Amino acid sequence: MITFGNLPHAVSPNYPKESLQFYCDPWWIRADDQQLRRGRLLWSILPHVDQHPNILIVKGRSEATEHRLADFEIQPLQGNRLPVGPDLPVAGLPHYAGEAHLVYRAKRRPALVDPTS
Repeated sequence: MITFGNLPHAVSPNYPKESLQFYCDPWWIRADDQQLRRGRLLWSILPHVDQHPNILIVKGRSEATEHRLADFEIQPLQGNRLPVGPDLPVAGLPHYAGEAHLVYRAKRRPALVDPTS
C-alpha cells in the first residue's frame, strides 16, 4: 500500500520501483529554516491547469464619490481584443492601455522551487 502525506514516525513508506522516491533515500529531508532555495517545497496559490482565462471588465462606479465599490462583468477572454477603460474610473482597478485584468480559478497547492532558476 502506498501512503501519501504526513506519515507517522514509526511507518516507513513503500514506493513502487517506477517512482523517483524508490531510488532516492531519504526522499524527504526536513529543513527548519525559512530560507528559499532550490528543491524546497512550499505552499502557493496556483491556477487550475487547462482553463480558459476570463477577463474582468470594469464598468465604472454606481456612486461617483465611492471608490471602494465597482461595477464589473466577468466574460471569457476572446481573441486579442482588450476592453476599453470605464467612463468613471475606479481607484482600486486602474486601467492602463494594452493591459487587462484576468480572472482564474486557483487553489492552494504544494509547489517545488525550480532547481534551474
